[in-house]
Amino acid sequence: PILGKDATISHLVPPVLLLLRDATSEVRLNIISSLSALNEVIGVDLLSQSLLPAILDLAEDGKWRIRLAIIQHIPLLAKQL
Repeated sequence: PILGKDATISHLVPPVLLLLRDATSEVRLNIISSLSALNEVIGVDLLSQSLLPAILDLAEDGKWRIRLAIIQHIPLLAKQL
């Protein structure tokens, strides 16, 4: 990791959480595709506290592409747990 855990948590996690709720589906899809890399840096504890609720919300997204992306990335995230 270039930034390290503490800098990633303080500088990247809040914008990622905002972008996971962006109105544009392409933005949400791009963030979803990079969640496993982010999880490698921040660890399981922070993932379960902050990102997991957002991921669960996206699993019920109105756009089918978002739901599909979540389904495709759940195994990668589960391996890291």
